[in-house]
Amino acid sequence: MTDSTRDSLLLALICGLFLIPAAAFRGPTGLEFRTAFFVRDILQNGPSLIPRLDGAPYFDYPPLYFLAAALATRATGTINPLSLALPGILSAMGTVYLTCLLAGRARRALGVMAGAALIVTPIFSASSSQATVDPMLTFFISLALVAYYRYLSSGAPCLFLLACAGLAGGTLTKGPIGVAIPVSVVLMYLLTQKMWRAFAINLIRLGVFLLLFSALCFTVVALAEGRAAFRELIDAQLLDRVRDEPNAARAFYLGVFFTGFAPWSLFASIQLFRRGDGEATPRHDILVFSKVWLLMSVILLTLASIKHARYLLPAAPPTALLCAAFWDGAHGRRAAKYFNAVRPWIRGICIASIAAGTLFAIAAPVWLPFASFSLILAIPAAGLLALATVGRRQAGDSRAVFYLLVWTLAVGFLIFCQCILPRTSAREDAAPFVEAVEREAKGRPVLFFGIKKEYDGLKYLYWRRGKNELRFTATVDEMGSLLASRAPALLIAPAGMRALLESIRGGTLSFLFEGKLGKRRCAVFRAGATTLIPPHPDATRTRSLQ
Repeated sequence: MTDSTRDSLLLALICGLFLIPAAAFRGPTGLEFRTAFFVRDILQNGPSLIPRLDGAPYFDYPPLYFLAAALATRATGTINPLSLALPGILSAMGTVYLTCLLAGRARRALGVMAGAALIVTPIFSASSSQATVDPMLTFFISLALVAYYRYLSSGAPCLFLLACAGLAGGTLTKGPIGVAIPVSVVLMYLLTQKMWRAFAINLIRLGVFLLLFSALCFTVVALAEGRAAFRELIDAQLLDRVRDEPNAARAFYLGVFFTGFAPWSLFASIQLFRRGDGEATPRHDILVFSKVWLLMSVILLTLASIKHARYLLPAAPPTALLCAAFWDGAHGRRAAKYFNAVRPWIRGICIASIAAGTLFAIAAPVWLPFASFSLILAIPAAGLLALATVGRRQAGDSRAVFYLLVWTLAVGFLIFCQCILPRTSAREDAAPFVEAVEREAKGRPVLFFGIKKEYDGLKYLYWRRGKNELRFTATVDEMGSLLASRAPALLIAPAGMRALLESIRGGTLSFLFEGKLGKRRCAVFRAGATTLIPPHPDATRTRSLQ
């Protein structure tokens, strides 16, 4: 085993030590409820090519992540945040391994710094401990790119097959974006290096693979699920990505990059616009590849209509590598003078932060019911990150400052996972509200107005124990028709709409109580007589579900 491989495995293990406590000592939150329903359906009805949400086909996501989460749930015996997030945690460990391995081909210290920076990148750490598909997508994109980069230099057919496996895995995790990013990075890298012949050959090879793989996937879906499912899949995976209304500004990901990847994004940006020395060294070549990887990820994701911060996760590995290159190259006379001046101050701030955080962590389980005593055991893992680095004591001043920053961020992340995330999840526990509603409903139908089934509605479904029928509506007109025709026992709406509902429905509703469905505060009404009163001027207004 080479030194670079050993460093990569050690950093991957440390990544797991950070992320597992983040998922193990909290309750489900946010989109994890949706993942829980996908997994529950797989466990009850068997694997399916189309995930099912509360029994209905859900075409927006391929099944790979949810099948892996179902397998993890079988191993743990119950659906819980750790079993749901375990595929993402293992994917994050694999991403750290690949990043460290790629950078370590140029210089061992560069690989260690890149892996260390990636572990404590805020958006990478936060997203990888939650049950979302993006960490697995990032792993497969990294696998495809690292394997293809090595294939370009060695020509080994097994590396091409490994890169194709990464493309297939990314597609089966999140659809076409799993192919779009790595293929565009490889082709753009070949263009920037003026490798015209290699560009043409690899364009043909990748095109043939993608054509065959796409035909195989859609044929299997059409045969197993029917032609209707095939058409829905095409519509959701390809057409909806273009037709959806934008939910954020075009420059959204620039803000995500500088905040979610802080502080490494600052140093990576400086390195991004540095000119290389022009020499054909492995370090220079890997940096060019990383720059193309970062830029193409940001550009392609910016072109998409729907934007969320976690979508930028594939840009985390090249950001960490470029940041490591900045610190690795800061050894000139002027840099040494600067770091010698600021190092005592940085060391003092880091030591004070670590000491204060450790004392808080030790005391937290005494007076915070959602904190865990396991944090006391996890804190020394932060020290392992510094102890595992290569040449730590012999390193120059810039590397010493870098390791101090990493160490401090590692301890802060452990404290955040143990004390902040559990509290946030506890606030989203909707069980008391659901129990109160079911007692009032007594098995009769419940109508939700202004509450999306895929968000807060899933929290109700996750915690409920009864079998009463649930209906969800978005408009006042449809709500009135359902109240008149189906006579539900209760109506649940956001608390902010209480005055509007009382004004337009008059005596048909009687207010019972308010409660929290996760983070949303809701008002519960008993549906009485179904005689309609004259409509309010706002009665025809369509209200979007928030």
